[in-house]
Amino acid sequence: MNKLLHMTAGMVLGIGLLGCAGMPRPHWRAEADLPQPTVVAIDAEGRGRWELPLLGSPVLTGEWEETPQGRVLHIDSLQLFLNWQQGWTEVEYMAGGAVRWSPEAGGWRAEVLEPVELVGVERAAIRRQEQRLRGDRAWEEARRRSERIAEIAVLARDQLPPRLMAHDRPNYPWHVLRARENFQQLWGHTFFPEVYGWREYRDVAAVDRHAPTERGEDIAWNRSVTGYLLPEAYADLRNSGTLFRDFEEGLEWIYMVWVWDLFFQEILPQLQFYEYS
Repeated sequence: MNKLLHMTAGMVLGIGLLGCAGMPRPHWRAEADLPQPTVVAIDAEGRGRWELPLLGSPVLTGEWEETPQGRVLHIDSLQLFLNWQQGWTEVEYMAGGAVRWSPEAGGWRAEVLEPVELVGVERAAIRRQEQRLRGDRAWEEARRRSERIAEIAVLARDQLPPRLMAHDRPNYPWHVLRARENFQQLWGHTFFPEVYGWREYRDVAAVDRHAPTERGEDIAWNRSVTGYLLPEAYADLRNSGTLFRDFEEGLEWIYMVWVWDLFFQEILPQLQFYEYS
């Protein structure tokens, strides 16, 4: 078996204990060389809680259904909590999809019955230094960020094939601890090459160095670069004036969207889960 998929066995809690008062609630676990274990649990009300093995530990929740073929989680929401040096963001998505766990070889194998999708931001709360945002204001800010992140993830997939990763650099969360330096290295050359340098040789004669500039988050950029030297798809993101904040405050969010399809389509079908009490 591939080393990545070698799972650690454990004590099995019988299915018959699910309805017994006072008994521990069961959970399923797959681990080994995943960035972190992925755990599926049933709470006292019978709802499922599935912690994904991704940076930021996003959690899918939904209703459980017992079927002759296995146990089905009907997903209805996703929770994501992000920390950075000066605050945090808590986001809840409306979500959809269904995943079934069926007995196999002493464990459980997951199968996607309905594609797992993020429908839209349902609610959010944000703290930025002493400022706290809740209600409609927090929802609107999170909604706009989710739309930018969807675009960023598409562009990221074009440049770098998605893969699971954890401490890809030392001292995670490196994007928070050395935010400006890492922003420059990962995104700066792509979105602001006239500021941080071009990744490859480009004829910059067409750049009007006296063209009007845009400014946001202490970065000033040349409109003529936006118009002539960058792909059209980059323009709105570049001109949003929020890319650095998106990076510092929401990299795990971006990463989650970037690897979403990879996890559910390619990684999950290979994992074997074991049931624990």
